[in-house]
Amino acid sequence: MKFKLLIFSLFSLCLSCKSVAQNYTAIPEIQGQTHISPYLNQEVTTKGIVTEINQNGFYLQNPLSDNNQLTSEGIFVFTKSKSKINIGDEVIVEGKVTEYTPKENNLSVTTLNLNSLSILSKNNPLPPAIIIGEKGYKPPTEIIDNDNLTIFDPTEDGIDFYESLEGMRVTIKDTMAISPLNKYGEIFTVTDKGRKTDNLSSRQTLVIGEKDFNPERIQLQLDKELLKEIPSNIKVGDYLGNITGIMSYNFGNYEVYISQPFTVKSSKLVPQVTSLHPQKNQLTIASYNVHNLDTNDNDGDKDIEKGQFKTIASQIVNNLKSPDIIALQEIQDNSGSEDNGIVEANLTYQTLIKEISQLAKINYQFIDIPPNNNEDGGEPGANIRVGYLYNPNRVELINNSVTKIDDIAFKDTRKPLVTKFKFQGQEITLINNHFSSKGGSSSLFGISQPPLNGQENERLMQAKVVNNYIQTLVNDNQNSQVIVLGDFNDFEFNNPLKVLKGNLLVNLTETIKPNQRYTYIYEGNAQTIDHIFVTKNLENQVKYEQIHINTEFTNSPSDHDPVIVKINL
Repeated sequence: MKFKLLIFSLFSLCLSCKSVAQNYTAIPEIQGQTHISPYLNQEVTTKGIVTEINQNGFYLQNPLSDNNQLTSEGIFVFTKSKSKINIGDEVIVEGKVTEYTPKENNLSVTTLNLNSLSILSKNNPLPPAIIIGEKGYKPPTEIIDNDNLTIFDPTEDGIDFYESLEGMRVTIKDTMAISPLNKYGEIFTVTDKGRKTDNLSSRQTLVIGEKDFNPERIQLQLDKELLKEIPSNIKVGDYLGNITGIMSYNFGNYEVYISQPFTVKSSKLVPQVTSLHPQKNQLTIASYNVHNLDTNDNDGDKDIEKGQFKTIASQIVNNLKSPDIIALQEIQDNSGSEDNGIVEANLTYQTLIKEISQLAKINYQFIDIPPNNNEDGGEPGANIRVGYLYNPNRVELINNSVTKIDDIAFKDTRKPLVTKFKFQGQEITLINNHFSSKGGSSSLFGISQPPLNGQENERLMQAKVVNNYIQTLVNDNQNSQVIVLGDFNDFEFNNPLKVLKGNLLVNLTETIKPNQRYTYIYEGNAQTIDHIFVTKNLENQVKYEQIHINTEFTNSPSDHDPVIVKINL
């Protein structure tokens, strides 16, 4: 009787196994050949090897490839709290398929909300990582998306390429940094030391083009708690070797989550020094966004304690060679972001001037028209504005020439500051600008394709106003020599700057080779948003440089690089 009962129990167990097999849904089937799972909101049972664990779940992957590049073999299993499993465990999981959206306008992450879990075995080898690089899967180098997410094509669209690897182990071959490590533990990189990369500059940054926003850049998300040995000063051009992690998506970007240590071979990149020095008959003018500079260390940013004034002063003297005039953006009032009604910024200017004078024995003077309290954007209470430093031993400020361009187009943002100077008996007009920010822009790898260029219409109206102002100057005097400069928060090929340029100006950014143009790095994309324009009567009398001293390095005093022009008068 016991023998018959044993046979019956084994038979029942086999039937149970068969039932599980019939209901089993492989991970590639759950992921599907699309951004949205074909099993959305359905209960499924699947199995795989645990490849990574975090605070609210774990990654699960098929041990063997299905040899279909269109489907991912990994998935994130959401458990609400850290699971009592280990990497290398083979598990059966049952749960509901969902699409988790990290942030509004982001893509979603196919996720399995766990109901039950069984461990089949432990200490299994991890599935082989997919190689990303010239000897493996090659990411597209030009197109992020060209079909509004209607066609799933990983070979052509970068947004589909990374989706096809979502949740999987990947290895980036010969990884090179194209951005510095930021405070969030993020680095943007390219494979193969950039050998197969379009738009790489001579300094190893990856520069955008009008129709190319570089889908080949890959974000690394470092787990700072597990990677305490990683240098905190990773910069552009540093070599990181072969990096293995999990392909994920968060806050508008695909990212490779890294929890294992790696070594860094530092590049020899150093801050640039301009070749444009002030000379007897040659005037130098720079533009520099100094990133919310103020003297109040009680408002959180601690510019004095961190040495921001000393560093910027050193850059002005040693890297920019003490320009005759410096157009500054993001000067904050004396109390910084403390919202107390103070709008004057004389202490901010004078502190910087003092630091410069100790290095160069030049006593710059400043020009400023304070904004009305909380009417020009930026941090509440900080009253950022544009202003000038100038060397009175080299240039003469023309009395009563300082004015603002105050128009409805500049509501809630910085007003351009117009100032006239004399140099060697000749008059020049400067217009210092800080156009509306790109706030409201959507992610390059977001649900909106093509991405939205935030506040572009506001910048377009501002460009028209400044262009009309210059036209008035030229109508009054056709020999007017005008220089328009600052932080325009837009690219040379976009409509606002095309309108600003019109038929009157030359954008000196366009005198630099396209793959060498940048004053800012955002999410690994090197781009120019700081520009200098001159009227056409100055076109053949100028030399222009972008001086890369901040954007490529960690712990810089600003997230912008300055630009400088030398004018032969």
